[in-house]
Amino acid sequence: MLINQEDLYTAVHTALVNWGKPSDDGLEPFAHLVLLQKRAKFDDSELPFALNQAIDRLILESLDLLAEQDEIGASVLQSRFLDGKITRQTAQEMHASPDQVNRWQRAALNRLTQIIYRQEM
Repeated sequence: MLINQEDLYTAVHTALVNWGKPSDDGLEPFAHLVLLQKRAKFDDSELPFALNQAIDRLILESLDLLAEQDEIGASVLQSRFLDGKITRQTAQEMHASPDQVNRWQRAALNRLTQIIYRQEM
């Protein structure tokens, strides 16, 4: 089953929002990625845990790829989601306005989704 970029964007955003928390909310589209099925061998009883681990690894590796193209965008996603900082904190650290951080974040989420989508294709 092929996933479209809009569904993948939503799933990537959900995975980042839920970073570090065990969750299967909104992650179902990831279960269909051949990219993840190759990485994680799991049966139905292990699905949520194994899928979360595989998604985390995919996100981290994809963030590294994003950093090669867009260092600022990768830094924003790292700060906002992985480090759990609010927009205002990220903006202060980056000497930018919250609106600018939000623009960088949206653009970086799009690029991160494209990186994962390209890997899947």
